[in-house]
Amino acid sequence: MVLKKQVINQLQNNPVVKVVTSGIVGAGVGVIALTSIDKNEIVFSPENNHFILWQEVSWCSEDVLNHIKNVCNNNEFGFWIDCELNKINASYFVNHSDFPNLYHDLNRDIYYAIKNIEIGEELTCKYLPEEINWV
Repeated sequence: MVLKKQVINQLQNNPVVKVVTSGIVGAGVGVIALTSIDKNEIVFSPENNHFILWQEVSWCSEDVLNHIKNVCNNNEFGFWIDCELNKINASYFVNHSDFPNLYHDLNRDIYYAIKNIEIGEELTCKYLPEEINWV
């Protein structure tokens, strides 16, 4: 019953997005808005973000570790994740742009709109220099 209420609440109060083939050349997949998003509106806000040290998962195959590095914010010590790896949400597929429509506040790990976003528009943010290898 809780999930049903959460879905209805999201539909009433939050942006709805969809993972699609990106319109950015070479990007693979991306995220588009299915509802309009107002400037300053929070689009993605994880509930439980955890930092996992690489040494804690050193037994994983190279393919799994490379996947984690491709989709998760990471550094030389480990990575941040807010869900099970097989339940990664659309925020992990927001692509880089020099002219973004989202801002990723790393301190609070939220993405919010820095301009009004129209239905069908691809969501993008400007990657930091240490994230640029994701491009």
